Amino acid sequence: MTAVRLPTECMDVIPEWREGMGSLGSRTLELSGGTDRVFGAIVGCLADRFRKSFYDIARGIALFMAPSAMHERSARGALELVQALCECVGLAVVPMGAATARTADDSAAADPDESFFIGPRAERFLRIQQADGLDAAVAEMGNAPRDLVIEVEHTRRNTAKRLVYRDAGIGELWELATGASGRAPAIWDLQAGDAPQRVDRSRVLPGARASALPAALTELRRIGGLVALVRRVAQGESIDAELMAAVGMSRGPGSRTEESQP
Repeated sequence: MTAVRLPTECMDVIPEWREGMGSLGSRTLELSGGTDRVFGAIVGCLADRFRKSFYDIARGIALFMAPSAMHERSARGALELVQALCECVGLAVVPMGAATARTADDSAAADPDESFFIGPRAERFLRIQQADGLDAAVAEMGNAPRDLVIEVEHTRRNTAKRLVYRDAGIGELWELATGASGRAPAIWDLQAGDAPQRVDRSRVLPGARASALPAALTELRRIGGLVALVRRVAQGESIDAELMAAVGMSRGPGSRTEESQP
């Protein structure tokens, strides 16, 4: 392991360190306070050593996470749910994984559990990919703000992370808050105004209710997952309508089905 030499002088202050655990059992390490340059040096060191990181140098706070197996399982379920709902309503979707969301000045960044281009941005990505290949699409759009990011585990720094996602231009955040946190899932419209606004229904996936997301995840597992959903719909089953009903979505003009759902 390479030794790290911190730029400490007589007036420097080391940040406060706090180890903890997220609601799904992930190991966390929080930093707060300290002299700006020492804080920035420690953040730069730790950001490359943890699977997930969040920092806001201006506010002097950071969170690093080593996700648990339950965390990773929940993230995969959320990925499949978004892809399945987009499939049901005919929306283009491009999963971008845990790609880091950064502010324009790079003073703050956060790694979501999952992130997506949905709708027009996804269509543009796919057009570039078809014409020039995946590398060209990533090169042109890799730093574009995502339409949706997802967090599956609650920590004390969720509020601060919302602000970073907003400042990075992200459209919407889903906090699934699964596990022992005792918190209900939440959807945040990040660009609604001066601060992120909690909303009952998604705008990115129109009509999806925050309160119905756990039921939709359960329904998708019952169906057999994304691959099973696509296969069974192709065979003429109406399970796409059942999944949409579970999450509270309506069939729109671009959906795979024709009737209107209440």
